[in-house]
Amino acid sequence: MGQERKVLWSGRFAEGAADDTLAFTSSLAVDRRLARYDILGSLAHARMLARQGIISPEDGERIVQGLKELYAQAEAGNLAIDPRLEDIHSNIEFLLTNMSEDAGARLHTGRSRNDQVATDLRMWQRDAALEMIEAIHGLEHVLMERASDGLDIIMPGFTHVQHAQPISLAHHLMAHFQRLTRDAERFAQCYRRTNVSPLGSAAWPGPPTTSTAFTPPRCWPSTLPAPTHWTGSATVISWPNISSRARCAPCT
Repeated sequence: MGQERKVLWSGRFAEGAADDTLAFTSSLAVDRRLARYDILGSLAHARMLARQGIISPEDGERIVQGLKELYAQAEAGNLAIDPRLEDIHSNIEFLLTNMSEDAGARLHTGRSRNDQVATDLRMWQRDAALEMIEAIHGLEHVLMERASDGLDIIMPGFTHVQHAQPISLAHHLMAHFQRLTRDAERFAQCYRRTNVSPLGSAAWPGPPTTSTAFTPPRCWPSTLPAPTHWTGSATVISWPNISSRARCAPCT
């Protein structure tokens, strides 16, 4: 069933915005990279709604199947993004509603765009941190190989813009290795701080029956990914034990 394309705030105006206004307010150039994470967060939310009886199991299954299809399209790089819709979240919502009709329109029950976007960003930040750690680990491996070859190569050290005591090339390269190790530790710490789920906090303080949405010292008590149907979730144990990145993906 076809659906008219509307931006979030279109109900406040009798006519659509000018093209220049739409171009100015669009965030697609930045947030289209959040597509896979928006779909994963919506999968978790849809299954929660069905599990709690807020929507019917039939509607829940239709939403899940539609999101899985959109996920496959996003991973293949052929998601039909409409530049007239101002962000990736609106695009996915429009595509899902066209696929599952009334069922797709119920996906936002109990969820605000605020906690939706915050969850997407945190999932993206987790993967970005792990990508940086993996890249640093690769560079460190190269430095160690070159240092092994330079044990007997002597070079001048420098301090205060002057020559200092001679050192080996290996010593010099391993100094850079140590700096990179500290950088990787910072990204690992960033991952741990990011790995907290805001999903369920809604537009501001969370549902009225919940008093833990903003409990100190962590804003949200559960870590991502809380839903058990997410598989392959990335977990940082401790540096330098990180050697590869595992990404969240919907179960088949």
